[in-house]
Amino acid sequence: MTHRTTFLRTFWLSTFLICSAASIALGCSMVKLPEPPRSIVSPNMFILTGEVIGYSEPIVDPGNFRGAAIGLKIKPLEIIHFPHFKVDYVEVFMFGHGTDCFPESRSDRYIPPIGTRYRMALMPATLVASRSGSIVRLQSRMWDIIDPDKGFFGFSTDSSFEFDYKNELPPLLEKFRKPEMMETRGWLSDFLYIEASKDLLRLARARTEDQRLKVLERLLYCPNINYRRLFLSEVGSPLQLEEREALLQSMSPRVLNKPRPKKYSKEEIELMNERTRLEASGRLKIW
Repeated sequence: MTHRTTFLRTFWLSTFLICSAASIALGCSMVKLPEPPRSIVSPNMFILTGEVIGYSEPIVDPGNFRGAAIGLKIKPLEIIHFPHFKVDYVEVFMFGHGTDCFPESRSDRYIPPIGTRYRMALMPATLVASRSGSIVRLQSRMWDIIDPDKGFFGFSTDSSFEFDYKNELPPLLEKFRKPEMMETRGWLSDFLYIEASKDLLRLARARTEDQRLKVLERLLYCPNINYRRLFLSEVGSPLQLEEREALLQSMSPRVLNKPRPKKYSKEEIELMNERTRLEASGRLKIW
């Protein structure tokens, strides 16, 4: 094999890997990658259950997406997390992508009838203006959470509902492992995402150590969180690792004092040890 042949093969392999990585980063891969375990809820995310009450005027912007985008006017029914403000309704735009990864509107494929209820966890729109006057616009891409608010086996989104991961998740998983439920497994993943979001918000809002430990005890059996990072939160100061890193980067090193290592209580150590045991046993794997 010549040096030229070796170089070309290396070049094309490197190009392929770079393009593949870029495709995944853009959300263009047709394979949904598992989400990294979370320890916070994005302060900019809207999490709610809402009902379609109307539609926006079509928006055409060929520089940003193909087709005409029609927003769903959705009235919030159950508010789990609204950043900084509340509104009468939001406009939700649904986008996918073509084979070339360029965004395209999904409005020409399906417009749900008025009265359809959705549960969603979405960020502010970027492919269209994030606001229309005082109206907040959100956007759904290929793998975002927006689905009709179906209830399976008695479970549905409710802002005050507390899911029992320890006792309710194992039998629920068994039901969804049945072949006839395979196409609806996305519901369970989205359901767990929203339930975990509610508990992460409860943890951040805890005002006593008993309240904080109660949430940590329930989250012990929640599969899609970074459990150990939760222990960085403290009552009255729910600063999580991701937020702390962003804060440290914005400050001058000259005025920065190295944080003292946190001393964990006996209860916290016992919970972390039990989480380690559960993860090693494979009990917390969903599929």
